Amino acid sequence: MPGLSLVLAYPFIALVRNEEFLRIKLRKKKVEEQPNYCIFQRQCLINEFNNRQNDYKRLQKESSDILNEFKLNFNEDEIRLFQDHLIRITSREKERCIKVHMNKLALLNNGKPLGQDYLNYKSQLVHNLSSYVLTPNKERLLQRGWKFCIENKVSNMMNFMTEIELNAYTRKPVISASVFKVFCRDFYAIASQMMKVSKCKNIRNVSDAEYEAIQSLKSNMDIVVTKADKGNCIVILDKKDYIGRAREILELDQFESVTPRDGVLHLHNREKQM
Repeated sequence: MPGLSLVLAYPFIALVRNEEFLRIKLRKKKVEEQPNYCIFQRQCLINEFNNRQNDYKRLQKESSDILNEFKLNFNEDEIRLFQDHLIRITSREKERCIKVHMNKLALLNNGKPLGQDYLNYKSQLVHNLSSYVLTPNKERLLQRGWKFCIENKVSNMMNFMTEIELNAYTRKPVISASVFKVFCRDFYAIASQMMKVSKCKNIRNVSDAEYEAIQSLKSNMDIVVTKADKGNCIVILDKKDYIGRAREILELDQFESVTPRDGVLHLHNREKQM
């Protein structure tokens, strides 16, 4: 970009742990106040994020190979402890990187936070009372709430683009006219390209890792995932404890036994009402 001279000691995208933006020496100090400078910072942040994603995939493959080798030489208890150790390390590092990345996004957004902070709502949305250890992907999926619906269908891309444009238009009052004009131009170009590439394709509203997480939770017969009595919270219980508690409740005097025929009729009537 005109008037911008970069002096980099090492690549910007390697500074994912740095909570501040890379210091850049400018030929003209006024360039820092121009909208293009902010756009440049955003592009660097996107490059940093993409680079971290590539590193994550590479490290995930390496850890998977190590774990497979580990399974050949150790028993199940040692393998479980090792997996729990890896999950704790991954969770701690991921939370740190997300926090740094969100701080940078908030800095580019004039100090305002972006989106919903799932990390702060972690203890409020998911209550794991079972002996099962949730992976970060499973936990993040459950943090979306009981009413969250996974969609996997051919979307109407024109309606999708219209909804995004309406949401983007709400940013107009808080940014300058020149920045908003550049944003609209870039947004239209990217959205048009996305519509051409994604037309008539199945689009999920969750990542591949989260989709695998829901499949794993569904196939686990040792736990029960249920809704809390109040609010939109999720509770995970051991199935044997859940069944034991249900039997204790059914043995109370407030319930009466019914014949099989009455039970079938009752379920049939409830099915019609649903």
